[in-house]
Parts: sequence; C-alpha cells; structure tokens
Amino acid sequence: MGALISCMERIGKRGPLVEDVESPRNDGLEEEVVPRNRPAVRRPTFAPALETKRLQEKSQSFSQVDGNEEPTTERPADLLEKLRDVLNAPAIQKQGIFEKKITLKLDSSGSKLEWYGSNARTPLGSVPISSISEIRQSKTSSDYVEIQKGSEVITFGFLDPADREIFQRALEQYTQ
Repeated sequence: MGALISCMERIGKRGPLVEDVESPRNDGLEEEVVPRNRPAVRRPTFAPALETKRLQEKSQSFSQVDGNEEPTTERPADLLEKLRDVLNAPAIQKQGIFEKKITLKLDSSGSKLEWYGSNARTPLGSVPISSISEIRQSKTSSDYVEIQKGSEVITFGFLDPADREIFQRALEQYTQ
C-alpha cells in the first residue's frame, strides 16, 4: 500500500478521552443537597394579628348580651335600606372566559343577592344570603370578590379595589 497507512496503525487504538471514573474529592468539602421547593402555602392576604383581634371583639360582643335579652335575628329596616344603597353597585360577573356587565342588588325582602344585566328587568341570577358560606377577595386580582356558596364560587369584578372593599364589607356585615 505504500505510503498510505491507516490511522489505526499510525496512532494505535486509543481509549476514551475522558474517563467517567467516580473518584472521591480531596478538598475536604462535601456537597450538601438543598431542597429548592417553594412552599406550597401562600402568604395570607390579611394580617393574622388583626384577624385574631376581630374574632376576640366578636366573641366579646356575643358575651355582653344580657341574660334577659335574646339576640334578634331580624335586621333593622334602616340597616336594610343603607345596605341596599351600598349593595346597589355596578359590577362585572366573570363566567369562565366571558365577562358580563351587571348591577348587584338586594331583593325587596333582603334575603337574596341578585344581579341584573344592563336592561334586564328580571334578575340574571341570585344567591340566598343564608347559603353564602364565605366572601373573600380574589387571589388573582384586588378588583374581584369571590362569593362561595357551598362548592360553587361566584366571581364579581369592580371598577376599582375601593368599590370592591366597600361592597365586601357591607355584604359581610349583612350576612353576619
């Protein structure tokens, strides 16, 4: 073959360039595995100290009731009128990816929260006040309030967080 020599003959068979042999470290440092999991529990949207204070005040108000007087479950008419004015708020109802402009109102007896469309005379939907289990601010936006009725959650949006807060406080006061 003359001057042509194969590569294997000239260099010879070689092994891998980098060996994957596991060797102990000499520097005295040991690697520590640190879990980098983000905590699953979110930070609460309320101050826990304020919440406990509010619960204490509520329990004190119940304990201050005289033994002769029974706490009434009926709401005064002036409170009902005041709440009707506050709860008569423009809002947006969120239904999946669709949003609908609505007006939230209390019915004439004060036992249901109803919402009406822009020109609707009959309510588009209603929730009995007695069946509302929780009223909370949405986790995604401060403009939305979520009303939980059993396992169903109804979301209403407001123009700004101040309107949402006024509505939420009035509704919480009314449902208690």
